[in-house]
Amino acid sequence: GVIDRLADPKIKIFTITGTQAGYLTDKTGRNLDANNEFVQKDLRDPWRPVTLPGIITAVLAKREANGVEPPMIISCDNLAGNGKILGNVLNQYAEQAGIVTAGYMQRVQTPDTMVDRITPKQDHDANGQRLQRHGIIDTGAIVTEGKFSRWTIEQPKETDIRLGALAAGGVQIVRDLAPYEDMKIRGLNGTHLALGLVGTLSGKTHVHEAMADPIIRPFISKLLDQTAATVHLPVKDTSALRPEVMSRFDNAEMPDTLSRLLKETSSKVSARLVNYEAIKEGKGYEASAFAVAAWVRFIRGDDRFGNRADITDKRGEGLSNEIMSAGFKMDKFLTTQAGAAVFDVQRLGAEGEGHRVAKPFIDLVDKFYTDISGSGVKKAMERAFGRDEALVAKQDAAEKQMQGEEPQRPPARRRFGGNDPNPGQQG
Repeated sequence: GVIDRLADPKIKIFTITGTQAGYLTDKTGRNLDANNEFVQKDLRDPWRPVTLPGIITAVLAKREANGVEPPMIISCDNLAGNGKILGNVLNQYAEQAGIVTAGYMQRVQTPDTMVDRITPKQDHDANGQRLQRHGIIDTGAIVTEGKFSRWTIEQPKETDIRLGALAAGGVQIVRDLAPYEDMKIRGLNGTHLALGLVGTLSGKTHVHEAMADPIIRPFISKLLDQTAATVHLPVKDTSALRPEVMSRFDNAEMPDTLSRLLKETSSKVSARLVNYEAIKEGKGYEASAFAVAAWVRFIRGDDRFGNRADITDKRGEGLSNEIMSAGFKMDKFLTTQAGAAVFDVQRLGAEGEGHRVAKPFIDLVDKFYTDISGSGVKKAMERAFGRDEALVAKQDAAEKQMQGEEPQRPPARRRFGGNDPNPGQQG
């Protein structure tokens, strides 16, 4: 079985992908939920485990019993601090299971890693049809990025296990993972979130469709440039971030829905959209402020006719009620329980030096929110960031070339956008 296989002394490194739920953490997200029913079951019978921490601990116990050195266990899950969390969970489970010594556990390496590859929600029927055109039958195929992938591992400080073979295969081995995580969380995930917000408010459905909009594109470009200016990678030039991310979002061969990007946004907006460093420097936060304003308009949860939108967010209803109760003002929102649950009030606080520094950003969020609510996101975005005239000319030329070949399609019905006569209340 898997326990015997991983106990083989020839294996020095093994990787895991258990998803965030597989770590069985408590509400902190960093420690083992010892009360979980499956954890309890494994603790009662630790040599027949069913959980991720249970299986790995049984492997470690068998390796120790056989005199085999501890392995390096590399998490591939999209989870900040994944190695530290894995280490916490394993040590806490092992202590309760009592089948492996604390001394052995201290020698187990679980480095932090970052995996970067976009994988959209899968439509297996469409995937199968696409492959059939190439003579391939595979109804379980997973569509993901074909030309881009990045795997970065933080080199543990004390270990005899070398990662040279992984590096030779294209894996980045770095001394400090933090700036690379920041690049992904704000550069990729944050821009994805912002695109989902403005795209949805503009009536778009897919990522590549939103990127082809000559008004949305300059905003995304500005957001990436202003983010790159505050990402501290150990290289002097971070300007490659914008073209790299934009080319990935342009990929029409990998249809990715905007709705996939907009789940539980209230838990992501602060870390992914607020450029705290630019705020501290007093410049370069305009796109960040617009993205936050777009999030406020989105989470409000109604279109310009007062119809409720379908929002997947545990805090959604409470936030919507708070925003719509008496009109939105960022200053006031930060002093509420709802606002404190979303934003880092220590850095965007309601008083003191932190608030004085953040006040221009806060005022700009209010200005953009009022403009989005009154004129619609597209007009507000164009006023703030202009439009891509070269893209307009290219699209006009393509349209003229197609005239006479096929009839023009009517514009898609938009769910959001347009004038909002009452930006602070349900219309």
